[in-house]
Amino acid sequence: MASINDLATAAIASSSGPEPQAGTSPAPAAAAARGAFIVLEGLDRSGKTTQVKLLEQRFVEEGSKVKVMRFP
Repeated sequence: MASINDLATAAIASSSGPEPQAGTSPAPAAAAARGAFIVLEGLDRSGKTTQVKLLEQRFVEEGSKVKVMRFP
């Protein structure tokens, strides 16, 4: 199972990918500019809120904008 740091590192890397080369589609650059949408799901009292707080802290430390959302 991947650690929260591994997940954060992967999300940061995927949302700040390399610039597209000349003659390529701008779609990858546009996708990187949008960022990442990360979903955590699990059973009640399984630690989802704790993991969200850790991810949020890690992204803020890396200088990323973070918006945490909760759905019923």
